[in-house]
Amino acid sequence: MKTKYFFNLLIFFAFFTVNIFSQETRQRQIQSDPIGIVRGKVVDDQSQKPMEYVSIRLFRSRDSSIVSGSLTNSQGYFEIKNVPFGRYYAEVKFIGFKTKLVDSIFITPRNPEVNIGVIHFQPEPIQTKEVEVTAQRDIISYAVDRRIYDVSRDLTTSGGTALDVLSNVPSVSVDIEGNITLRGSGNLQVLIDGKPSSLLGFDRGTALDQIPAENIERIEVITNPSAKYDPDGVAGIINIVLKKNTMLGYGAILSANVGTADKYNGSVNLNLRTDNFNSTIGYNYRAFSMRGNTESSRSSFSPDSTYLTQNQSFLRRGVFHRFQFSTEWMPNPKNSLLFGANAGFFDRKMSDSTGYLFSIMNPFIQEPYHRKNSSDGKNLSADLSLFYKYLFDKKDKEFNTNLLFMTFKGDNNNLYYETHNDTLGLIEYPIRQNNKSDFLNNNLTYEINFINPSDIGKLEIGAKANLRTIDINYNFYIFNNSSQVWQLDTNISNEFGYNENIISAYATFSSKISNISYQIGLRAEQTFTKVDQKTLNEVYKDKYFNLFPTLHLNYQIVPWNSLMFSYTRRINRPQSMVLNPFIDYSDPQNLSKGNPYLKPEFSNSFEISNLSYFGRNSLNLTLFYRYTTDIISRITRLDTSKTFTLTTYENLNKSKSIGFEAMWNQTLFDFVKFNLNFSYFYLDINGIPDYGIPSRNSKSWNIKLNTMFNLTKNIDLQFNLSYDSPVVTTGGGGMYWRFFEMGSVGKLDGIFTSSLAMKIDILNGKGTINFRLMDIFKTINYNLTTNGANFVSNIHRTRESRVAFLGFQYKINEYKRPKIRPQENMPENEME
Repeated sequence: MKTKYFFNLLIFFAFFTVNIFSQETRQRQIQSDPIGIVRGKVVDDQSQKPMEYVSIRLFRSRDSSIVSGSLTNSQGYFEIKNVPFGRYYAEVKFIGFKTKLVDSIFITPRNPEVNIGVIHFQPEPIQTKEVEVTAQRDIISYAVDRRIYDVSRDLTTSGGTALDVLSNVPSVSVDIEGNITLRGSGNLQVLIDGKPSSLLGFDRGTALDQIPAENIERIEVITNPSAKYDPDGVAGIINIVLKKNTMLGYGAILSANVGTADKYNGSVNLNLRTDNFNSTIGYNYRAFSMRGNTESSRSSFSPDSTYLTQNQSFLRRGVFHRFQFSTEWMPNPKNSLLFGANAGFFDRKMSDSTGYLFSIMNPFIQEPYHRKNSSDGKNLSADLSLFYKYLFDKKDKEFNTNLLFMTFKGDNNNLYYETHNDTLGLIEYPIRQNNKSDFLNNNLTYEINFINPSDIGKLEIGAKANLRTIDINYNFYIFNNSSQVWQLDTNISNEFGYNENIISAYATFSSKISNISYQIGLRAEQTFTKVDQKTLNEVYKDKYFNLFPTLHLNYQIVPWNSLMFSYTRRINRPQSMVLNPFIDYSDPQNLSKGNPYLKPEFSNSFEISNLSYFGRNSLNLTLFYRYTTDIISRITRLDTSKTFTLTTYENLNKSKSIGFEAMWNQTLFDFVKFNLNFSYFYLDINGIPDYGIPSRNSKSWNIKLNTMFNLTKNIDLQFNLSYDSPVVTTGGGGMYWRFFEMGSVGKLDGIFTSSLAMKIDILNGKGTINFRLMDIFKTINYNLTTNGANFVSNIHRTRESRVAFLGFQYKINEYKRPKIRPQENMPENEME
């Protein structure tokens, strides 16, 4: 009843607010933020005559979001009014002239009116579209609640994928298997254009490896999101923002890349934008292969000490196709309706061969055996979305609603062939297994949002429904050598279903008092879950209600220095794979089962940072603290018969995490820029004596250096270095800890990597040649040593890491626009 009352009250409040504020008109509009003016003049560099109808657009330096715009008058003058205090850059464009960027425009209480002077416009040579840049944006910029990584400034990702981009982003790490961590934690949420995507499916790393880097505009790292966002992901959110066309006219971008060892990718993107429509269609193709080796050994300490050594070689191949289409209808400046559709097809094949040698010392016995595995899988992902936005007469007042349907379907077929040698060295009957699985994940989301600025601040409210269903069917077959037929193994085969429905609502209010900007928020969620183990005919239902408060503060000490503080409460829900109560008998000595009674993990996250600008340079220092409860821990118990162990999951542990980050952007001379990032993480996990789990902690740090050289107007060079320190792995740290057993502590060696890239513009700026070399010194390899109560193990893994790519990109009419007819009353604000 309390939940229903809460949502009814929120809906009434939203309806009341909309009706009250909708009566306001432009005549009553009052700006709540301090405002300034940007002025200037544009002249033809050759004739020195004033230029009319030149477009000037003003962007925020911190996130490259457009603020306002204007056109020059007949005397070449322009004036942009109502500009809030802050740092900006201006883009000056006109058909047939070289585009210019003017950086470091500061609007402050002491200097609210800025005159950027006379801008001398130089004509382009005939049929060229070259761009003269007076000041380039930093590869990293900052907003109040996020860090923004400009992918267009990273040459080393040309021809690469989203995983290659993320590996260069500060605070983010990507391991050899494509697993992503943020500030040392894999418990995070990945969004595409601010929304979930079916492309992510079950395997996030594989999915992100299919998004071409050329399609990505920027990466947003939001470590403490506001109440407007879903609270999932203890470490925060990584938002991948794809490129969109904002210019009138038509155009196309074609790209192709080839890499060493059978790696190919290409894309075609077409766009048409008019005054009322903006349509885009695209196709991406990627084919790859990956080879690698794993060597491991395990030694046990007991009266009959045992040794196990493994040597594995593997080959992975995959072909990916992705289609995307979107069209936006803008019948008038107030209304817009956007329809989008995306579909992806992924066909993968994997094979590996592993040799084993099992030894017992007392008495001495050796048993060699060999196992081959071949698998293939096909995945289909699709998204359908419908987005509507209405802009009121009052500036920044907006209503929007979004309907999104996502589906992810796949099937896998794995064949195992294992041969054993007896004590005389003779090959016994082979063991053959065939594991087949298929899965279906459907997700339906509907949300509404209302934004209402007023004299005292800005109110944002909204509601969301997220309905998700998962069905997984596992079928395991064993080949009977006597009857020569495949038989279903009912001890392993099972069918599992999971439903999760989340109804939520949020409200945030932001305002400013003197030099302090603040935002407070609250999100309420009611969750209903259902675990359906269909083979066992067991159903488990649960429901829980939670509140997620958020707070963000920004103190502008001086125009070039600010102090920021934030607090959020986050949640990590258990994944379906740890909820399945069916006992897995695939290894008779080591059984495992999920726990359908698992509860979510909850975290309280605090962060304080200082951002300083020194001319064209910047320094960002951040200190964060995170306290997590109800950590999902893996528990292994020895059966009373002492013949097998049973591993399951329970909410047991608590943890504390503290970290420090420093990011420095430096411009040297005008043609050299570098970005240096340092991160330190400390994790402490409480012990649980009743389960034999000791307290443990882990320290780690990493450093990344990104250096860019503008050699000539058409040639850029980039060199990256990265080092991840050795780290102590601590078992029992939640469901995302890998590579070790409960009760064990391991050490992962440090990893150093480097990359080099070059970009050359040709064909008068229409074409671009890209070259990149990854892992120049071939230093990427993974060495893990794990120590348990009565064993020690070592794992050494390598793969193809030194890879070279050569690519070409061609732009067709990327900036072509229809001619602008002179008008008597040209608007002063944004035109496009």
